[in-house]
Amino acid sequence: MPSPSKPTSAAAARRATRQKAAPPSAVLAAGVAERISSYTPSSIPGAQWALVRPLVMEVVTAAAPSTPERAKQLMLPAAKLTLWAIGQGVEMDRATVFTSTMVEEWARAQLAAGVSKRTVATHRSQLRAILPPSPSSAPKVGRGDGPNPYSATEDLALRRAVVGQRTPVYRANGCLLYGLARGAGLNAAAVRQVRRDDVIDHCDGAIEVRVDGRSLWVLDSHVDVVRIGLSSSGSNGYLVGGRDGNRHNITEYVDRFSVPAGTPHLNIGRCRNTWILDHLRRGTPIKVIVDALGFKTLAQVEALLALVDSPDPDVAAQALRGTS
Repeated sequence: MPSPSKPTSAAAARRATRQKAAPPSAVLAAGVAERISSYTPSSIPGAQWALVRPLVMEVVTAAAPSTPERAKQLMLPAAKLTLWAIGQGVEMDRATVFTSTMVEEWARAQLAAGVSKRTVATHRSQLRAILPPSPSSAPKVGRGDGPNPYSATEDLALRRAVVGQRTPVYRANGCLLYGLARGAGLNAAAVRQVRRDDVIDHCDGAIEVRVDGRSLWVLDSHVDVVRIGLSSSGSNGYLVGGRDGNRHNITEYVDRFSVPAGTPHLNIGRCRNTWILDHLRRGTPIKVIVDALGFKTLAQVEALLALVDSPDPDVAAQALRGTS
């Protein structure tokens, strides 16, 4: 008897996993299910809504709103949060997108973009109402607090996967997405805005990436991956998305990749956190990291410090005495 078919893409695999692990359907009040399924936001383009609609419906349904009107109120902020998260390179998954940390980061981004405090406060309150219950409030670096850094084994598997993509286009996209995020700490928004002339290959072998008036330098251990991406892209415009800047969201590129079984999903946020952790373990001054990334707070760096081993007592003593 032939074995049952398996998902043939990363997106299909994640959908299958989510369906297998899905909780029992919520019992909804009269008219709520119909309101959720028929809802279409007027302020979001149709293609974007089609992309996030399944997850938004899943999340709002699980929240079991008490009335059809309440369901309608929850749909738009849920869609906006999901679209923003995708733009940050976050995997489109309920446990990853719908967390208190993501809601707060989204709210700050909305305020920075000029959205009124009243609107942001209303949507933040609505989003908090549909967050899944947290098993623990203890501080940790986990799915609920942002993407985890990759382990050394996962990182190596990803590196091999992007370099080994089957076509020049996929290889270029894979190497540039991975190389710029893991090698230079770029987030998803920065990766999408980088043009070919923003990347400078210096004569000493170093690669500099200029983003928003800042210079980020690719780790020497990852310059070869970035060079493969540059040589395969042939683009003189945006490195990801082509000459005219008609750029899709990063998830669409990642879902097209063909990777060996067991390879972790390429997530820009996880790559960036791995870059931060790499520098912390190398002893790179925190001020250098924060300035390079343009961070306004130390929150993300502080969370990753928990994964850095404490130095030997003698080394610590020398450092504190100023004799190291």
